[in-house]
Amino acid sequence: MELRSVIEYLTQQRTALDETIVCLERLSKGSPAGQMALAPRKRGRKFMAEADRQKVSQRMKEYWAARRSQKTFSAGSH
Repeated sequence: MELRSVIEYLTQQRTALDETIVCLERLSKGSPAGQMALAPRKRGRKFMAEADRQKVSQRMKEYWAARRSQKTFSAGSH
């Protein structure tokens, strides 16, 4: 590698690092003790993939079928 291209590459890296440092300093000025504030957690509905939704659906169908069979069985034994 030519010396000139190495110097150019390192200069670009230094510029990128300087920009990153400036951004981080800006972020740290607004938060207590110089720490960056974390984004608040999102609230609300969580989304599932279609395959996961199908697994849950099948599991709940089996659960409620078992509950119904227990209810009719226990009602008939009284």
